[in-house]
Amino acid sequence: MRADLHIHTVFSDGLWTPEEVLAKAESSGLNLISITDHDTIAAYGQIEKIKNKFNIKIINGVEISATSGGTEVHLLAYCFDLNNKPLKTFFGQIKVDRKIRAVEIIKKLQDLNLDISLSDVEKVSGNSPICRPHIATALVNKGLVKNFYDAFNKYINDNGPANEQKIQVPVEHVLELIHNAGGLVFLAHPYVLDAGVINKIISLGIDGMEVIHPLHKKQDINKFSNIARKFNLLQSGGSDFHGRNQTEISRFGKYFIGEVKLREITAAAGRKNMFTV
Repeated sequence: MRADLHIHTVFSDGLWTPEEVLAKAESSGLNLISITDHDTIAAYGQIEKIKNKFNIKIINGVEISATSGGTEVHLLAYCFDLNNKPLKTFFGQIKVDRKIRAVEIIKKLQDLNLDISLSDVEKVSGNSPICRPHIATALVNKGLVKNFYDAFNKYINDNGPANEQKIQVPVEHVLELIHNAGGLVFLAHPYVLDAGVINKIISLGIDGMEVIHPLHKKQDINKFSNIARKFNLLQSGGSDFHGRNQTEISRFGKYFIGEVKLREITAAAGRKNMFTV
């Protein structure tokens, strides 16, 4: 059993459709995946229509941006009710907030004499919540930067001259929403956070921690596995796949958790309808 619980699609900032991801997962020898798009569960509407074409199980998932003490953290949520009304309302509001943020970033880019508009960005984002990668891609498409990473480095990284901070969503609020929807919350790629922030988030009542990740070295995996065991947390993992380059594509199927950790997650969820297939 091999399960990749961290994958993005075109419904957020990934480049592959859900169908392309499922086909790749099947050919890569994965048995189960979770689509964890940023702040949206829209991909699951499409997955419902195509799921029977593939011999892959799917756990409901999403990656939510939140804050703790002024620090941005990403939370992976699994096994929640896709039809939970407060959760759907929350994602709808985030989509609105992301568009407002995008407009502010675009204004700043225009003030820097870059010829880019909201319509340029929406050609990339489609109906998805607008993320900075959509803006970066639009800048590339307009020939205003050399490549995707150049856009971030010059303009829209966290300290960039055109960046605009996201709306602050407390970790506590995300925990309440997901738990009320029957789901589990995991701290994503904790290698980016210092020990104080990690300890704070653990104290708030998260259910688990992402241990396996492409940017986690062996010592990181050991470190976070030990932390998870110490605090009786579940362990998850995955590729954080976006499909942006050949490196990501080549490593797809190589970052996963096995049957023991997966069964611990499903047992903790205890939901009959936690799988979409």
